[in-house]
Amino acid sequence: MLGKGGDVIDVPKKGSFGGMVHVEVPLGYLWLQGDNKDNSTDSRDYGPVPYGLIRGKAFARVWPPRLFGWVENEAWRSVPAV
Repeated sequence: MLGKGGDVIDVPKKGSFGGMVHVEVPLGYLWLQGDNKDNSTDSRDYGPVPYGLIRGKAFARVWPPRLFGWVENEAWRSVPAV
């Protein structure tokens, strides 16, 4: 996840070299982005995703290795469980 409802984020343009776009994520939505910015199908293709379509929550981070561990972010508690 790159942003949640109310966030204004900078998103790399798909297939471009260094271009960025400002996106305001609507309330009740998440902005999802894949790990390969040049070859991922994500919110840059289909837009913000409603919370109601999310079927899971992040609970651990594995990359980058220096940040490996449990995700302890209160923002995840505000995402409704499905």
